[in-house]
Amino acid sequence: MDYGNTADLMVQMSCLEVDFLCCYSEAVPEISDSRIKRHIENFRLDHKEHLEVFLSEISRFAQSSEAQINQPGTGALIAVQRGIGQRRTILVLLENERFISRIYESLINVLPAALRAQVEENYEDELDHIELLEEFAAQSRRVA
Repeated sequence: MDYGNTADLMVQMSCLEVDFLCCYSEAVPEISDSRIKRHIENFRLDHKEHLEVFLSEISRFAQSSEAQINQPGTGALIAVQRGIGQRRTILVLLENERFISRIYESLINVLPAALRAQVEENYEDELDHIELLEEFAAQSRRVA
């Protein structure tokens, strides 16, 4: 296993997770349904845990991780904008979750076994997020 490449992957995933934390922080005020809001807040905590795992792995793999960790997010996610409402916010979050789940799925077979297990767990979280966001989107469509 190329540990430099693994560290690079972890930096990229960390940047995505930072983007997710920002996205979910912006999303919370847009959600009016208290049950959905609780789930959105829990999804944000899941992404915070994912970030902590990746940062730990970066520290293990890369000697110069401090400089890399401070890079800005990727900008790859769709931003949540204030005032777009609950339904559009849910749809943005759903597309972002689908995006990152595809990345997690592609990483599973290229990472060392110990890290693969954590990425598989993160991937399962993403699938759970997608399932609930799809439910919330359908619920919002009925309400709208």
